[in-house]
Amino acid sequence: MGKYSNVIDNLPKARATKAEYDGSDYQSRVDEVKPLILAQSKTSSELAMVIRELRETKDSLDKELSQVNLKLEAVAQLLIDAYEADDIESIKLGDGVSISVQSEPQIRILDRSLFRQWCIANGFEEEMVLPYQTSNAIVKERLLEGQPEPEGVTTIARHKIVVRGR
Repeated sequence: MGKYSNVIDNLPKARATKAEYDGSDYQSRVDEVKPLILAQSKTSSELAMVIRELRETKDSLDKELSQVNLKLEAVAQLLIDAYEADDIESIKLGDGVSISVQSEPQIRILDRSLFRQWCIANGFEEEMVLPYQTSNAIVKERLLEGQPEPEGVTTIARHKIVVRGR
């Protein structure tokens, strides 16, 4: 029995919602893959082993991607320095690919309260929303306490697979 057992049974089951982020019909793509998996693995035990294998593959690829991103950032910083030293903004490679550096401003919020007040004073109150993780934590806590969801929100049952002992 899990932490949310008393709450979860009354919520609709969630399915893949990647479409909300990239406009694709992600659940349809997931549904297309299911028969391919079921052709190889049908029992709970077999599916659990596939989860373990896929998680191990993903972890390995995540580590590899992390190293690639680290090297990419190092080379990018070196390239920016080299371009500045050579007083250039772009190089065209032999194959026609152009590599350029473009600069743009990026904010850092120093005083959240002051910035919030500025947003409200300038008509941005409708754009102001709590970060998803904070909103989700608030709703979970309210549900555990037997309180209703805040107005303007609904809750679904998202199931996750937990792999331990690796």
